[in-house]
Amino acid sequence: FDHRTGTLFTCDAFGMHYCSDHPEDVEGVKELLPHYATYYDCLMKPNARSVLTALGKIGHFDLKMVATGHGPMLSENLESFLEYYKSWSEKATAKIGPSVAVFWVSRFGESERLAQLFAHGLTSCSVNVEMHDLNAVDALEITECVGRNEIIAFTAPPAESQAAINIGSILANLKPKKHQFMVLDSCEDSQEPVALLRSRMLEANIPEVLPAMEVKNRPITAQVFHSFEEAGMQIGKKITQKNKAKAAKSQDKDLSKALGRVASSLYIVTAKKAGVRHAMVASWVTPASSKPLGVSLTIAKERAMEPLLRIGDSFTLNLLEEGKPQTLAVMKHFLQRFAPGVDRLEGVDHIEGSNGAAVLRSACAYLECKIVSRMDAADHWVGYAEVLGGDVARSSATAAVHHRKVGTYY
Repeated sequence: FDHRTGTLFTCDAFGMHYCSDHPEDVEGVKELLPHYATYYDCLMKPNARSVLTALGKIGHFDLKMVATGHGPMLSENLESFLEYYKSWSEKATAKIGPSVAVFWVSRFGESERLAQLFAHGLTSCSVNVEMHDLNAVDALEITECVGRNEIIAFTAPPAESQAAINIGSILANLKPKKHQFMVLDSCEDSQEPVALLRSRMLEANIPEVLPAMEVKNRPITAQVFHSFEEAGMQIGKKITQKNKAKAAKSQDKDLSKALGRVASSLYIVTAKKAGVRHAMVASWVTPASSKPLGVSLTIAKERAMEPLLRIGDSFTLNLLEEGKPQTLAVMKHFLQRFAPGVDRLEGVDHIEGSNGAAVLRSACAYLECKIVSRMDAADHWVGYAEVLGGDVARSSATAAVHHRKVGTYY
């Protein structure tokens, strides 16, 4: 902090991925807030507790400007942006459900990046996340952190280092009946072996929440990076399942049955983004506009494919045919449980469309779409997409219909 000019210099804090001809935030809160919020959700939300601590430390500063490492300097609307950080962080740290602690190692391999991706997968499922650097955290902070969280995840530390010693402190505070663990690869040759770290935990009778995320090959691909975020989503979905089931049971049963009578077709949504390809079964799809042609696609926030279906992303909607054996076969394939990072399209007969996404040969028709806006719908995102292309493979085919018994499940 520069006391003479009242300027606070930061790296990630208060940043955003936004570029214009103006060095300061003259565009206003309305224009910049979506970029500011996305950057916070991806990088700062998992560190919300530390954000509140930092805000407390600068509370007495005569702050006039924040010069961030990413995006415009904040001066015109500084108070509003600071207040958003405070309110978002207070909400993120509220004890409203299961929580996960993620320990990572600064300046070591891909530890920080992989831990952030893993944590973002968790926060996408509304799971509380607390992150600590194994190079900086002390024994008391470890004890308090482990006491607050049920699941402990950590990246592999350098061998014979302070970070490795802190893993021992974590283990000493774990309780078999309270905690679960997960080991994440740091992708660094000098790290402690993932298998050894895992065996130490299992020997102490600490159960494993998911198999260790170990990267066997180099260089690290985009698919591998996505698999760490997907692992976080899988854990988040797993530990919030009971609360969701309880909430579903408390709803009006007749109302739920009535909602279940809203029929829909069956689709396989495919997408390819930054070298990662993905696919999923979808039924919550509907026409949304005629000029231009558009559809709406609803996706649960904890779905592994969600990171590929954000504003600006393209996808292909493969329509399935009613009563065909190939429809049942493709449904069975895509409804199975996949490990994080597994290519869902492996072994599926398809061609690559003009947007890079897969067009299934079993589909009776397909539409190529691009998401232009999204609406937050509680536990789902509703995306509006313009239809840019498509074709019909079998003109006489009838689209497969999905009937549900209740409206609280797909």
